[in-house]
Amino acid sequence: MVTIIIPLYNGATLINRCLDSVFAQRGNFNKEVIVIDDGSSDNSVEIVGQYPSRIRLFKQTNKGPASARNKGIEAAMGKYLAFLDADDYWEPNFLKETVDFMEKHPAAVATSVGQTHKIPNKQDAIVPRFLQEQPSLIKSAIVLGDFYGFW
Repeated sequence: MVTIIIPLYNGATLINRCLDSVFAQRGNFNKEVIVIDDGSSDNSVEIVGQYPSRIRLFKQTNKGPASARNKGIEAAMGKYLAFLDADDYWEPNFLKETVDFMEKHPAAVATSVGQTHKIPNKQDAIVPRFLQEQPSLIKSAIVLGDFYGFW
């Protein structure tokens, strides 16, 4: 099982896209979805409530995303943890490829991926930047010797 932990703070605008991308994931594994509302004052919680049987929702006063993630970790039951921000989304094979990688590399304790930042009226930015400079690595799976150097 993969536990997906999503901190949520005033994310009404994009939380549907985020959750829809989670439930559209392909792969042969179970998903546990935990959303931690971090004191939202918009209708984020009501939107999450549209998925009642598929999401474990926790609420806390505003303490920031790190605190929300920690609360999700405490409640998690999955073999793997995946973190997704409420304003982000995954491509349909993201979790399958990530889980497959972890299963093939049992000594690995974490994975990290490049990201495409899509900002209206601007060119897409790929981070970390070296992926933009070496496009052949974009779809590659590599074991890093230095996670912090990667970022």
